[in-house]
Amino acid sequence: MNNTVQQADPFITAFFGIFYITLIVIYFRYKKSKHTKKIDELRKLPVEERKFQLLKLQGKSTKYKTNHILHLLLTLFMLGLWIIPWFFIAQSNSAKRSEIDKLIEEM
Repeated sequence: MNNTVQQADPFITAFFGIFYITLIVIYFRYKKSKHTKKIDELRKLPVEERKFQLLKLQGKSTKYKTNHILHLLLTLFMLGLWIIPWFFIAQSNSAKRSEIDKLIEEM
């Protein structure tokens, strides 16, 4: 009788390890971002100072665009598992851009 235990392929183990570590990092990164704190601080500023800060922030709004090609390639490489982080990243970036746009429209 052969009593050997099958071991998981090291590639698959590393793959899932990296995937779940990435999910944890994304969760804590987007839980309460610096951007949200900055928006809250902007609302407390006087109107003229707020306009100046919003103009600076508007230039950074392009920073919050999701690179869908990169995420598609990651999804294909990781056999579809990257769809979950891709969804959260896209939602977070969209929320940040819409919040900046809403503040600008309020002015």
